[in-house]
Order: sequence, then structure tokens, then C-alpha cells
Amino acid sequence: ISLEVYENNNLDGISFETICSNVPKSIGSRSSIQSILNDAIDRDIFLKHQSKKDKKIKNYYLSESYFNLINNWIKKEQSYFLNGKGE
Repeated sequence: ISLEVYENNNLDGISFETICSNVPKSIGSRSSIQSILNDAIDRDIFLKHQSKKDKKIKNYYLSESYFNLINNWIKKEQSYFLNGKGE
């Protein structure tokens, strides 16, 4: 779910419905996805804002600190594999 939000973070965010359609049902039901999203909002991992295109839709974004955490992790992993340590 975090990667779904991350992938759409710089666009217009991602809606609950889109997350549900992208996450296989074998990984999580709609209610478990909603629970994870709510928990992430409570922990300041995700933010939820009204869509700029459709006022009825709320989109999810990563908080700045979590966005930076994921970017730093990606850079670390890239460095690890580019330096040949991942073989």
C-alpha cells in the first residue's frame, strides 16, 4: 500500500478505490486496506486531501518524512547493488 501511494505521490495522489483495485484481494480486503490507511494517517505516515479533479474523492499522499525515508531507502539499495555488494 505504501508503494502504491508512493508511486502516485507526485501526481494527484491515489484514491481508496484505486488502491483497492491495484492491491490483489489475496493480500488485503477493502476493510483491511481502509484500516491500514487510517492507521497510517494516525501515525503521520500518510496524508489525505480532497482531489483537485473531483471534490467527492479523497486522495492519499505520503507525509514528507515518510517520503524522504522511502527515497533514502531506495538510494541505499541502489548503491548497494551498483557497488556489486548485491551479488
